[in-house]
Amino acid sequence: MIAVADTSGLLALFNRSDPEHARTRAAADACGLIVVSPLAITEIHHVATVRADRRTADAIVRTIANRVEETRIALAPASSRQLLTALAIRRNYAALDLDLVDAVTVAVAAEYRTNDVLTLDRRDFRAMRPLTDHPAFRLIPDDR
Repeated sequence: MIAVADTSGLLALFNRSDPEHARTRAAADACGLIVVSPLAITEIHHVATVRADRRTADAIVRTIANRVEETRIALAPASSRQLLTALAIRRNYAALDLDLVDAVTVAVAAEYRTNDVLTLDRRDFRAMRPLTDHPAFRLIPDDR
């Protein structure tokens, strides 16, 4: 199974004190591959710096980089098409007031032909529909 990771899912995965950590970790371990957008990594670093400190944020990014080297995580290549698709998604779901990373996550899921998203952002990803022929997103860890 390929899952595209949203910021909230990755933060729970790497924060052992997060109440959702154990469930998220077990679900992530069951995935064949986790795909991450570079935009999500930037947002993770920012949020971790604000919530903890820069050293903690750097440690999370280092862990992600090491997992990429081990092929447990793949970095999705950023493209202009992906960004334009994300902007269209934001326009189509204007009432949700999506941030760019959420919309890029939807675009990346379409590129990888998956509806599995590692996220705790239930409100947005339950409301949105995949750009593929899948009827809905499958939220990991909830729908695992």
